[in-house]
Amino acid sequence: ADRVLELHARVHVQLRNKRLHDTLQRVRIERDLLRRDAQIDPLTGLLNRRSLETSVNERCRTRERFGVLFMDLDHFKNVNDRFGHDIGDRVLAAVASVLRAGLRPGDLIARYGGEEFLALISGAGPESARLVAERLRRTVEEMPAIARGPAHLTLSIGATVFDPQRFEEPPLEILRRADMALYAAKHAGRNRVVLLQPGA
Repeated sequence: ADRVLELHARVHVQLRNKRLHDTLQRVRIERDLLRRDAQIDPLTGLLNRRSLETSVNERCRTRERFGVLFMDLDHFKNVNDRFGHDIGDRVLAAVASVLRAGLRPGDLIARYGGEEFLALISGAGPESARLVAERLRRTVEEMPAIARGPAHLTLSIGATVFDPQRFEEPPLEILRRADMALYAAKHAGRNRVVLLQPGA
């Protein structure tokens, strides 16, 4: 009888431990989902602006060299106006997927807002940042047509780099320079890459 009671007690403890473990597991999953929601753009599945800016700050703090690509879909307003917002959303999701596939595992990409994307290219100097940007620009240009959407898409890209060996500069300055490079690419006729070096 004592052994039966002991067995009952052990089973009871095991069940209680399992319930506790399951509850903890559920709480962890919910916490991770909430954390992920705070970092992810729901339409494209890419990082959102806030989490990318956090990464820029972190990389500057640890003095890691990286490239910044500021990308903007050309004439996207026309896509929404002509084909509607549902197709516009499908275009953004498709472009996001192509851009993410074109980067290496250590690189980061975010939807920065509207039809703008921002990528951080780990370890990149000016030439490798420009080459990655050019490859991504070409990839978007060669994308197959979106069903019931535009036959052709192009991307303007502003590129720059953070080089801790050469310049001490705040994260906002790096993003501002990439934005200036993007503006120059738009102004020069779109569907092109413009690189601005540190100090420019």
